[in-house]
Amino acid sequence: MLAPIEWKDRRIRRMSFLRLKAEPTVDQLLRPGGRGGNAPDVPSRGVRRHRLSSRARRREGPGRTAGLRRLRTMEELVARDRAPIGEVPMDAPWALTATAGEFSAAEREVLKERWESESRSDSRRVLLATCHRVELYGLGAIPTDHVPQLQSTSAVAHLLRVAAGIESAVTGEDEVLHQVRQGLADARADRLIDGSLIRLFETAIATGRRVRTGRRSEAPSLADRAVEWLSGRVPLGGEPVLVVGAGRMGALLARALNRRQAQVTIASRTRTRAERLARERKASAADLAEAVGLAPQMSAIAVALAGPWAAAAGLPPTADLSSPPAVAARERLRLGADFLAIDDLYDRSQSGPQAYVEAAQSVVELKTADYMRWLECRPRHRS
Repeated sequence: MLAPIEWKDRRIRRMSFLRLKAEPTVDQLLRPGGRGGNAPDVPSRGVRRHRLSSRARRREGPGRTAGLRRLRTMEELVARDRAPIGEVPMDAPWALTATAGEFSAAEREVLKERWESESRSDSRRVLLATCHRVELYGLGAIPTDHVPQLQSTSAVAHLLRVAAGIESAVTGEDEVLHQVRQGLADARADRLIDGSLIRLFETAIATGRRVRTGRRSEAPSLADRAVEWLSGRVPLGGEPVLVVGAGRMGALLARALNRRQAQVTIASRTRTRAERLARERKASAADLAEAVGLAPQMSAIAVALAGPWAAAAGLPPTADLSSPPAVAARERLRLGADFLAIDDLYDRSQSGPQAYVEAAQSVVELKTADYMRWLECRPRHRS
């Protein structure tokens, strides 16, 4: 026979299991009718049902418990976030956002350097830098920077939309998901990060993976758009084209140029790295010093560097996907219409595939509600 304490412990675990099993999932709650019913007092979307004991229901009466029984909806969560900053729930995430539509590449770089420096020893901040945006996510007091601010549910939903590719210049592109993952990895490599922020970024990464699952074809990238622009300036088939940079974006540019049958030369700060990518793309290799001499002989140039490139004058049509631009300002002015900067590709007026956007938005809403429910159940602490 079990000892009294052991029997009591087993009974508590059993009751907890049954209670958790009876709780509706977020997916069930987001369906019309909540649990599948059509009760008029239950909104069609929500997060969690608030329960009272039978004794409390008898004490309060039916009129006073009706409001407590209803589900908390996404609309209510967003409305709550529009409250003054001082009324934002403790430990709710916030975001400062600087995008290409409102801030130049140089301004974004200044913000990036400052936020990076301020966050280096702060466990409650994570910096996200992509091709067209620099964003700071955090907990507690919101900095007074003169940039757009998002709070709580709005901040969570925004990061999930970014990871899903809905906010990208090329809807559904894959590179932004890598950048979200890299933002979290860089922060965790420097310092301990608050669990709420880790959970937020992991939720965003999971959202980005989920919305891209089952796609019939690979989404286009900024590199594809840049090469398409170059092909409108000069014929690329069989022509020599220089790719300056052997990182992720440089690899995407080389692949896009391979598809156009261009004769590609890849240049990098270290010749070894250029040769490694050149072998994969059946291209020639050079270092940056050699690339300066090769540039005037090329039909087109594509640049993707983390820093300036001291190129000689007389460049052919050039697409510079560096942020900020690697090509000197004087050469950019000389090229005029034959120069493409990365911010020139930021056009939010072009909507992506409607089916993808709608499906992604549904996942974003579901995962946002899931995260907010987790956050509300988590023990709080003051910043």
